[in-house]
Amino acid sequence: MQEDNKVPKSNSNIYWHAGFYGGIELEFKAYKRVLTFDIEYELSKEPLRIDMLIIKKNSVIEISNQIGIIFKKYNIFEYKSPEDGLSIDDYVKTVAYACLYKGLGKNVDAIPLDELTVSICRNAYPRDLIKNIENYGGTVEKKYPGIYYVSGIISIPSQIIVTSELEGKEHAVLRILSKNAREEDVIQFIEETDENSTPGDINNANAVLQVSSKANRALYDRIRRKKEMCQALMEIMSEEVKEREDAAVEANQRESVLNLMEALNYTAEQAMDVLKIPQEKRERLISGI
Repeated sequence: MQEDNKVPKSNSNIYWHAGFYGGIELEFKAYKRVLTFDIEYELSKEPLRIDMLIIKKNSVIEISNQIGIIFKKYNIFEYKSPEDGLSIDDYVKTVAYACLYKGLGKNVDAIPLDELTVSICRNAYPRDLIKNIENYGGTVEKKYPGIYYVSGIISIPSQIIVTSELEGKEHAVLRILSKNAREEDVIQFIEETDENSTPGDINNANAVLQVSSKANRALYDRIRRKKEMCQALMEIMSEEVKEREDAAVEANQRESVLNLMEALNYTAEQAMDVLKIPQEKRERLISGI
């Protein structure tokens, strides 16, 4: 099992949550008629937000997706990116969000306690968290590959989802939200993306591809060279290439500006005048000097 509780922050500026939100909706797209997805659900007027609240609208429908088997009516999701740790405090905080959500209902017991679940999703196995849960008298049971049920700590059913351990084609969308996505998962997801027909599914797939391709540039470049890509990925990869080209040009311009400032004692504006850098690009360039 992989563990990286203490992961150094990256400068990649990848907004992992956007990909996760799209990925979860795609994970359960077969049930979208009976589920609603509220992103960054505000618990109160204060800045307290749940990463995702999934409401099961029809209690009769059974969800066969292994992640959703635990679902009740109100399902709290917390997502930890590959750059985030996951500690016992994070677990308790997520449970607290569920309790606050219940306690802030419009009427007394409007949200029954036995209709709540908690899910925490992370790429790597959180060894320290599970050890702490067990030290507090809790039990962690591996229910399915990558899915661990937690009991003995709280009465609300909760699970820890380790996306790197998930198995089966239906979970490829969550497995590719990592920095070491597997080629077969990416290709499978791309092929499935071609089959998406609704605007919502297409937008969610694009969000996942945006995040996954930024985190796995070499892999996506290799796949692009060897396989005919879907239109969505071609557009995303084109944006990626343009971003890299623009970054390289900007770095060269910044270096030239600095050289002129040092050699001729120019101000940044004077140096950019000499280099004929367009006005609309100057503020961004100066911010990096």
